[in-house]
Amino acid sequence: MDGVLKKREDPVYRQAGLDALAKAREKLKDPEVIARHKQVMQARRGKLNQFFGKHHTKKTKTLLSKIIKAQFKAGRKVVNSPETRNKISVSNKLSYASGTRKMGFGGRGKSGWVRCKGRRLFYRSSWERSFLETVNKSTEVGSVTPPNGQFGYTFEGLSHSYFPDFAVVYKDGRSFILEIKNPWTLELPQTQAKLKVAKFFMGRGFIVIPEEIKSLKQLNKFLPRELRLKTTASV
Repeated sequence: MDGVLKKREDPVYRQAGLDALAKAREKLKDPEVIARHKQVMQARRGKLNQFFGKHHTKKTKTLLSKIIKAQFKAGRKVVNSPETRNKISVSNKLSYASGTRKMGFGGRGKSGWVRCKGRRLFYRSSWERSFLETVNKSTEVGSVTPPNGQFGYTFEGLSHSYFPDFAVVYKDGRSFILEIKNPWTLELPQTQAKLKVAKFFMGRGFIVIPEEIKSLKQLNKFLPRELRLKTTASV
């Protein structure tokens, strides 16, 4: 594994992957390629897909979870080569362009919609939902929204975009941007890279919460003094 990882860190090897991506992106401009991709993807739908109706056993899921977490903690999040990642990226874009795949929300965790300060917000984990339900009780908070923007950062020589979870605005104009993260993911190199950039631009106005928030008092532990909330909730 170490030998493979060192090879993937080689500039020449990485450049080969970027060159392959440049060539593949040209295909996205060809209507015939998009149409052919749509035809192939439709032929794999439903029962035509060899994996239709098949699922991993609970034992296999547990094993995969342990392997992935171990890789993350060791700083080995990227297990595919740059070339393979680029091929996956182009394939996904072709799927969206041909209409065989729709952009959506959520992931493998709990997700859904909840009302907070008069607005329906999408949450991607039970921790995010708990935070929204808690902050909705505050008499000082005027609104909670997805952040209106993103932070650009570089990781392993590639450019990425980081979108924090929520922007909280008080009735008196104070505000902060929030990221809710499971503690074990905070040690990952890519997580540290994007949080560092957000902290650089936002300073004390960027808050990272590594646990489930169930009360305003608990939330105040992570807020600087000037942003702490009154613990008397609204009715």
